[in-house]
Amino acid sequence: MESDDPSESELTELPEVSYAGIKTFLQAEESLPGDLTDEAEIGVIGVPYDGGVDGVAGARHGPEALRKASQKFAYFSEYKGRMVNIDTNREVNYQELDIRDCNDVPIVPNDIKRTRYQIAAYVREASNHVFPVVLGGD
Repeated sequence: MESDDPSESELTELPEVSYAGIKTFLQAEESLPGDLTDEAEIGVIGVPYDGGVDGVAGARHGPEALRKASQKFAYFSEYKGRMVNIDTNREVNYQELDIRDCNDVPIVPNDIKRTRYQIAAYVREASNHVFPVVLGGD
């Protein structure tokens, strides 16, 4: 009698849906700043920090939320081959850019000065190879 359970040999590669998988910006490959090469063009860096605000926390969730929201754009860009900027009517194909998600800057939650130095050093290291795009926090 045949089993209803698939074996490993029966598994096939399927299209990735926007709500599955590791959440990097636009589903880009993940590379820490020290691992970047000159082949990459853009490095997305998260700064999950909101220690500079008084009484209104939440900005620290910005990088995660932006990465999550970008999944939809990456999915449709791959599916349709392009995205259209409705303001300029220009087509953008994210597949033509070598974007790397450089993860989040290691921050010090209760020390603004040390966190600022951490951010500067992280961005400086990434900028040796890529144009840094920073997702904040404050």
